[in-house]
Amino acid sequence: TLTFVIIPNEETAVAALRAEEIDVLSDIGPENFEDLKNTEYTAERYQFASPPILGHYFLYLNNNQPQLADKRVRRALAHLVNVDDILNTYYLGYGQRHAVPVLPDAKYFDDQLKPVAFDVEKAKTLLSEAGWTDSDGNGILDKEVNGERLEMKISYLYPSNSERAENIGLLIKDD
Repeated sequence: TLTFVIIPNEETAVAALRAEEIDVLSDIGPENFEDLKNTEYTAERYQFASPPILGHYFLYLNNNQPQLADKRVRRALAHLVNVDDILNTYYLGYGQRHAVPVLPDAKYFDDQLKPVAFDVEKAKTLLSEAGWTDSDGNGILDKEVNGERLEMKISYLYPSNSERAENIGLLIKDD
């Protein structure tokens, strides 16, 4: 007999696994996975695996905003996201970067496509080419668009219940 128990809270699910109330647990955060794997009690009782899954995280950009209308600006923003640091800091190295949302063992995976590299200087060059400069010396890039001086200010929105998304946003902001 298989019994499926839906436990919506990860910490409750981990506690149930520790108490041997459940036999299988999937889709938990890297911190809990590492803790369970490295705790003698659970390591003796369970097998641990982290098979590749197709999960991808990305930032949506509103191309209708004048600050984001130029593809060089969007490309510059891509160069300003240190994905490797995010993977190491918040996913404990369990993620892999790919240029496309396809598992690498798929026969149609194109390994010639490379992810955008974290490159602040390249981002600065692209923004400058797109006409964004700090004309008033206030530390924020600006540009005249349709007769109006706009500052390069972008809002980062995330689900209010996602501490990880908030922390990733802070990391991106710092970079």
